[in-house]
Amino acid sequence: PTVHVAFDEGTAILVGDALLTEAFACVADSPRLVTLLARAAGGHGMVGGQVLDIEGVSEQAALEIMQGKKTGALIRAALVGGALAAGADDAQIAALGTYGDALGLLFQMTDDLIDEEQDADADGRSFLHHMSKADLNARVRETTAQAQAALLGLPATGGLHAFAERIAQRTV
Repeated sequence: PTVHVAFDEGTAILVGDALLTEAFACVADSPRLVTLLARAAGGHGMVGGQVLDIEGVSEQAALEIMQGKKTGALIRAALVGGALAAGADDAQIAALGTYGDALGLLFQMTDDLIDEEQDADADGRSFLHHMSKADLNARVRETTAQAQAALLGLPATGGLHAFAERIAQRTV
């Protein structure tokens, strides 16, 4: 179970704060990684997306922006941060950023498919509120292909290719 389920919401928030603080300690020697993490976690990313989530969304475009700031920003930052730490060039970093954006969207779409019954309250925060299940499944396939296409030309991407497939096919 997630921390907020196993314990409570207050504990989950404190654990998140502790982990984020530790993440900054891990990248403190790299100003570029600090900036990347700050943007992904702060107002441009996770926090900004959470504000949109609290305000509510009424259109699919707004939902995609919200999810891109939340899940997408953190997944993108993990991929781009790894690329930066490994000494990747700008083209490789951009490709992994594109892959990360697609992967974040893919994760949220499959999450909505998994939580179909739970998200049936029609508050606009589920892709299924904005499109049919068949259309969402088609969008999952399209986004998987976009994620994998972003990897073209990069070395040794078999694991990332498979990871996108795994996210697209997950049921839990």
